[in-house]
Amino acid sequence: MNYYFDPYNKAFINDELNIPIEEHFIPIPEHYYKFLIERQGKYCTIESRDNGIPYLKYDDPSNVENSLMGHAIIYIRNKRNSLLSRTDWTQMGDIPDNIKIPYAKYRQKLRDIPQQDTFPHKINWPEEPKKDP
Repeated sequence: MNYYFDPYNKAFINDELNIPIEEHFIPIPEHYYKFLIERQGKYCTIESRDNGIPYLKYDDPSNVENSLMGHAIIYIRNKRNSLLSRTDWTQMGDIPDNIKIPYAKYRQKLRDIPQQDTFPHKINWPEEPKKDP
């Protein structure tokens, strides 16, 4: 499959569209096409340079870092939520206190992760208590 970028309309074209390839279309390698498509979004748009080559334009230079941090925060939140879900059983009414209490503290530490001073650059993950203390 061949990919092209139309810098006038800021649009991608491929062979399957059966659109005549115009002189101003820029050939784009598939991996670069996928890179651009996957990363465009909230903080950036696809623009074209003077030579027609597409690139990601961030709304504000600080959003480059914010976008990367956003991905890190989503990853951390998903991991934390998974750890919380896997330990939901420890807070059921019929669980003995010698399991319930240490796990309640552990779960609170998981919820407090966003308040860590080094969040999201460095996470101090709490250690899961032993199930048979």
